[in-house]
Amino acid sequence: MKPIIIATNNLGKFDQVVNLLTALKVMTNQFLNLADLNLVNDKEETGTMLDRAKQKALNCLERLGQENLSQYLCLVANDTGTRLPSLNIETEESKKIASQILSGKLLKPGDQICYVYTYAFILLPSQKILTTQVEIPFTYLGNPQKLTLAEGQNTMSQVKAIPGQNIPHSQIPNEVEINYRLQFLRDKLTPIVSEINSSVIPIFS
Repeated sequence: MKPIIIATNNLGKFDQVVNLLTALKVMTNQFLNLADLNLVNDKEETGTMLDRAKQKALNCLERLGQENLSQYLCLVANDTGTRLPSLNIETEESKKIASQILSGKLLKPGDQICYVYTYAFILLPSQKILTTQVEIPFTYLGNPQKLTLAEGQNTMSQVKAIPGQNIPHSQIPNEVEINYRLQFLRDKLTPIVSEINSSVIPIFS
């Protein structure tokens, strides 16, 4: 069974993608991140969210080397942007806007935060690229604890909630979190997972 490479060193993002693909019944139970492969993505991505996701995936592909591609099922990279409907703001700079939100400069409790998730898949060894993008809404709860961004931590998950709830996103059960995302992602990702699965060669005993 060939593994899927998820082009990130962020364990939160890694687990999120693994959970989504597993829920959609991708035909592997092996997933690797950049650290598992001793790879470092030190190139800065530019352009739109779609551009950035593609660049992350292609940078990983370049570091793998052509001779190694047949060992893997595919690789996937994602990029996240932020849209604030109340302020008519949309940006690819999610970390920068998150810092401003946490500082209390932009939103008040109850305002909507929309995250735009972009995924780029490269099927291997064919190197066919498949992409998709979807927007998922959340509600800002406020930041009474004066939390700030910390490297490797998803601080924003502690100050946002699924619309209609007041439980921080970081505290909801994993199954609830994945099912909420799948409400928006299932139709987008299912055709891609089907194409990934169609490339799996069945093993007959």
